[in-house]
Amino acid sequence: MNLTETKLKRAPVVARRLYDRDGLYIQCNSSKSAYRYWRLKYYRPTNKKEATLAIGTYPEISLAEARESVRLAKKQIAQGVDPKDVLIANRTRSEEQSKRTFEKVTQDCLKRQTLAPSTQVKKNSRISRYVLPHIGKKSVKSITTADLAEIVNKLIDAGKLETARKIRRDIDKVFVYAAQNGFIEHNPAQNLRGLVPASKVKHQPAIIEPIAFGKLLRDIDTYNHNSVVGLALKLAPLVFQRPGELVSMEWSELDLAKSIWVIPAEKKKERQHLTADHIVPLSRQAIEIIKSAKTITEHNTFVFSNQQHNEKHISTASVIKALRSLGYDTKKVQSIHGFRASARTLLEEQLKVRREYIEQQLSHTVKDSFGRAYNRTLFVKERSDMMQSWADYLDQLKSLN
Repeated sequence: MNLTETKLKRAPVVARRLYDRDGLYIQCNSSKSAYRYWRLKYYRPTNKKEATLAIGTYPEISLAEARESVRLAKKQIAQGVDPKDVLIANRTRSEEQSKRTFEKVTQDCLKRQTLAPSTQVKKNSRISRYVLPHIGKKSVKSITTADLAEIVNKLIDAGKLETARKIRRDIDKVFVYAAQNGFIEHNPAQNLRGLVPASKVKHQPAIIEPIAFGKLLRDIDTYNHNSVVGLALKLAPLVFQRPGELVSMEWSELDLAKSIWVIPAEKKKERQHLTADHIVPLSRQAIEIIKSAKTITEHNTFVFSNQQHNEKHISTASVIKALRSLGYDTKKVQSIHGFRASARTLLEEQLKVRREYIEQQLSHTVKDSFGRAYNRTLFVKERSDMMQSWADYLDQLKSLN
């Protein structure tokens, strides 16, 4: 007779087998644990040899559930598939998934990203501090949107909006990578978009009055030019690129014969819309400064190498400190990043340069009348002329009292 739930509950715990149907039986042991094990006797489809499939324990798996497992196993056998092979494959897959922790997947994801070394360090540090303590050991497949929202909301509540914004992007990239590699079916970070309140635009302090800017340039000229920090500070207003890109300038990125500096796309931090290298034409004055640095750092990777650690470049903080030492409040009057705003304003208002050339030089996305982004290699000739005119104009400002 077939088994029933009543029979199973009343069956004494003694060593024996209770048979159901279709090869299903329950193995009873006389141990104190009173565990009973569901088993299926079947014949392997490949060699017709008798085999036993472990289904689970009773009462964790009910009679109805055990019968459903048998039905699925019989279907597999009819298709020429050994259910034990399926069980082993599922177990292996489950073990692999348990090994795919957020921490492990994050490490793999970061290895495949082409980031500037300083950006890589910052991202690693950020994730290690704010994310890994909460979900680092969890399987990526088990992490929910609620888990992630809790992490981001803690940062929002603490007033760390910019960190929350970066963490949300970091997490999203990890889960996009996980989805692309088949580790998960759905990206739980997708629903976090819009969670962090928009930040107020923070304008960098910048001198935009010609006479005052000329005085700033004269003051910079008094700084020690035998130091790479002084040379970086002197070059900053001439090229007006982002501070991090300036201090990490490499000799391999320069072609002084062609008067250009090519900033690789992967150095453009997390500005995902930038997929091409950024070409920065160099004026004669800029090349002079770079050649001065060559006498100090020619055999190093970076133009502005750290003098204590030649394999590293100087920090943006050191250039900020140098400007501050000249008496300029870098939070209220003029910042290193502010040279970009100074250049934009003076180029447009004083030299009457076309906005497209300026924005392209600033590495901003510029669109045509149809809303299409300009090719980033356009206007190189025009920008070369602009950069030389800009350098000559700065020399004129320095001569004014």
